[in-house]
Amino acid sequence: MRFLSGSRDGGSVSRLPARLVVITCLILVFSVILLAWTRESGNSDAREAEAARIKGAIETELHKLALDAVEFANGALAAEQNNSTTQQAADRNRVAIVELGRPFEGQKDIPAGATSALAVPLMETGNLLAHSLRGGVSENEAPATPALRLYTRNTLSGFAELNGVLSAWVLVPAHLDAPNGMRRAFAVLALEAADSGFAARVAVSARAGYVEVRSQPEDAAGVHSLRYGNHGEPVFVSWRPDRPGDRLTTQLGALLISIMAVYTGFVAYFMTRRLAESEYEKARLATQDSLTGTANRLLMTIQIEDQILRARRSGRSFALLYLDFDRFKEINDTYGHDAGDKMIILASRRIEETIGPDDRLARFGGDEFGVIQHDVSSLRDCEQLAERLLAKFAEPFSIDGRELYIGASIGIAVSQKGDEDRAELMRRADLALYRAKNQGRGRYVFYDEAMNSELHRQKTLEDELRRAMRNGEFEVHYQPIVEARTHKLSCVEALVRWNHPERGIVPPGEFIALAEERGLIVELGEFVMRQGCRDALHWPGVRLAVNISALQFRHKDFVAGIARVLSETGFDPSRLEIEMTESVVIDNAEQAAEAIAALRATGIRIALDDFGTGYSSLIYLRRFAIDKIKIDRSFVELMEASNESREIVRNVIDLGRRLGLTVTAEGVENEQQIAGLEEFGCNELQGYYFGKPVTQLGIPALIAADRVGGAKTQKSDTRAA
Repeated sequence: MRFLSGSRDGGSVSRLPARLVVITCLILVFSVILLAWTRESGNSDAREAEAARIKGAIETELHKLALDAVEFANGALAAEQNNSTTQQAADRNRVAIVELGRPFEGQKDIPAGATSALAVPLMETGNLLAHSLRGGVSENEAPATPALRLYTRNTLSGFAELNGVLSAWVLVPAHLDAPNGMRRAFAVLALEAADSGFAARVAVSARAGYVEVRSQPEDAAGVHSLRYGNHGEPVFVSWRPDRPGDRLTTQLGALLISIMAVYTGFVAYFMTRRLAESEYEKARLATQDSLTGTANRLLMTIQIEDQILRARRSGRSFALLYLDFDRFKEINDTYGHDAGDKMIILASRRIEETIGPDDRLARFGGDEFGVIQHDVSSLRDCEQLAERLLAKFAEPFSIDGRELYIGASIGIAVSQKGDEDRAELMRRADLALYRAKNQGRGRYVFYDEAMNSELHRQKTLEDELRRAMRNGEFEVHYQPIVEARTHKLSCVEALVRWNHPERGIVPPGEFIALAEERGLIVELGEFVMRQGCRDALHWPGVRLAVNISALQFRHKDFVAGIARVLSETGFDPSRLEIEMTESVVIDNAEQAAEAIAALRATGIRIALDDFGTGYSSLIYLRRFAIDKIKIDRSFVELMEASNESREIVRNVIDLGRRLGLTVTAEGVENEQQIAGLEEFGCNELQGYYFGKPVTQLGIPALIAADRVGGAKTQKSDTRAA
């Protein structure tokens, strides 16, 4: 099963969108305003209507009292006029007759013209009358009329302890019933206790929920003052106000709460989903390569751990393949990074199409990929997969209408039943890839234990190399370059040698590549340049050629560093030749063009070394204004045995002459080679025939010689560097 990219729509979201927050706040504010307005509006109207109903119900009760008083008064008058007794009034224990002719404390004047039965609210006068009835009338002072004698103090004594008294009264027309013929005036008084029964009747009549009579008002409740009491103090009817606004608010509140609950649930779902997507996106970005969509190094390490555990349980083996493009930098530099990115994407797809369905693919960065090959039964399984991958990379890539070619190198480490841990397995695959690169690229290499020894040797060599630079163990030797016609010394090539305290002279082939890998070549190259210029000051008329590595050339201080050395040593720039290979200028063409132009402006000559082994493109010769080309020794060595090599040498020399370039042949070791090169018109010759590299002490003798060379050629496996 491959790594699933699981790409989903929607970017990384870690918080609620601002518009959702604004909508939520607006809904809340609107809801609060709506509830407050509804509550206040509904309650205000209801309070006014309810107060009017309560007052109306109380007035109705007072009116009933007045009607009772009028009915009794009319009955009493009729009885008196008919000289009979009205027994029906006996049940009305709340009605009494008061003789107005008897003065009492606090009595007020009877309204003038009150000569007929009239129902009126008693107000303060009624309270005083009730007070007088409770204490101002005696049995033997009661009226003589039988019909009236029935309603005396005993009848009214029950009102003495009432919390409040409602009363109504009427005036009875004066009549003659005294022996002396005097008129007597009576008042008929109707009383009602302001008790729970009264409150219940008011509540029913007013359609109120709860009504009671209190001696003190309640601020929080509806209140109406009766202004009647036992001793003239007010009595208050209190009720629980009807608050339809509260009920509507409750209903609306429940509705809004339901809406907000649904809305909150939606928001919570939305946030949870978006946060889940955000977490997924973070996890995906953390484990997925953004360019190709494959797994990245982090996920690959997890998958390797998983494979190791499976291998240990099942007893089966698996392999880890490291794959790196060949000459990928050339694609970036020549066609741009966009083309390089497209190349990486296409290459990742080819790898996915080639590996098995259970294999894993990851991009480690740049142009480096890793593949976990599942269930490896033999090394042949790994070989077949590696061969298929190399074949895929041998095919052209179509990018922006161009067909581009790159190769690949593969390092393979096999885990035998999961015996190795992850770090060790990855280290082995990396070492195998390094070996594949060093062996010429375009191949696959299995890890073996000898690589550990090689790694240890290189680490030891690196430590010794750093120590040698501190201790000044490096020397500069010079190999002569002669004019082809005269064999006179015309130039010397500066070559670095390591004078090891124990091993003696160490060939440059053993440490130059390591110095480049470890970044020591810049310091080492500057040493060679400075020492060569100092030595060449003593050799007038002889040019100095110094090799430059790609790492030196790409260094930002390269041109300034050469200028600094020339200034410090006082060496003539016109006597200095900078030798570089085609790969140096091709790796970064724009930078190379600027650097070469700056060097040539000072008088320094530029030589293209190992010509014929790379692209050998005329474009580079013209674009970079090369002064000299050096034919690689591999062609010179085969001149006698191969007509093809002989023709190549002839054509290169002819090309150089036509372009006005100096042509130097390397690796010259015998007379036959010299004769052929002179016949073709070669300008300069270099090789062991004219001498091996020597220290600065051997150069004066070569300068003084009329003709350099002629000694027996001594072949060596050490190449000039």
